[in-house]
Amino acid sequence: MRQSLENLIRSTIILKTTLGVWERTSLSSMDDNCLKSTNDEDLKRIIYEGIIEYSYSEFEIFEKDVNILHRNALLTKLKYNHSASDETKEKYWFYGEVLLDWILKTIFWTHSLISRWYFYNPLENGETKWFDCYHLISDNEKLYLYYGETKFHANPKSWITDVLNKIENALSDKNLEKNLLVLVNHKEKLKDPKMFFIIDERQNEWVNLIDSLQKNNITLVYPILIIGNHIKQDYDENIQEQILHIESLLPKNITISIPHEIFFIFLPVQSTKDIKKTIIEWISSNKALTL
Repeated sequence: MRQSLENLIRSTIILKTTLGVWERTSLSSMDDNCLKSTNDEDLKRIIYEGIIEYSYSEFEIFEKDVNILHRNALLTKLKYNHSASDETKEKYWFYGEVLLDWILKTIFWTHSLISRWYFYNPLENGETKWFDCYHLISDNEKLYLYYGETKFHANPKSWITDVLNKIENALSDKNLEKNLLVLVNHKEKLKDPKMFFIIDERQNEWVNLIDSLQKNNITLVYPILIIGNHIKQDYDENIQEQILHIESLLPKNITISIPHEIFFIFLPVQSTKDIKKTIIEWISSNKALTL
């Protein structure tokens, strides 16, 4: 992790407040987190430059030309199509995923279990098949597996609706097992030996993947990062408007078998379109990295 980029993130994305048990959404089992961007221009730099750590391990970055790595990541990992229309490029998922990756690392002290790009296809039609991050926290004998979701669009309320309409399917044994099978296929890339061992237990034909998580005391943590334009001028009113919308759409039946935690991360910005437009321009011009 480049220290200069981490410093920029910590000075740009600040935790304004946490919403405890009496303020958070009824869906949340952990405190919701309200973030604020001190400078949306620096937020653009974080996304643009953060593509490298999102795509590569520290070992792969060490003593390498970051500008070459950046271009390679766009082409070979994110499958960025330079010939696509700007409208198509604005729909790519990596803008929010890069921010979610960095927010979890710098604010929640997680580490990446495996790079999300292994499962990434920005041109795929329909619902994305995988979670938006694969992170881990080890707390003594207990493991917390972070499988997150992020939405980065102008109208946060419409995308909150989209998330909550799909959350029952997302947080189900069937969907979790599907994601675990992907990890099995890439187990040699896993960055935590404990998780490698758990996944590798599947070599025993009697071990069910969900059962393996339960046996090894795994808790699934599902952060939902909502990045959208201000729908109210006042920051607190803006957050409250989103919470009220969530309360009107609460899912009825989350049936996942393993222990799980859910919380929201709110990050209002001035203009999601402007952020994406600038990043597209930087990519087109091969803007040199400065951090």
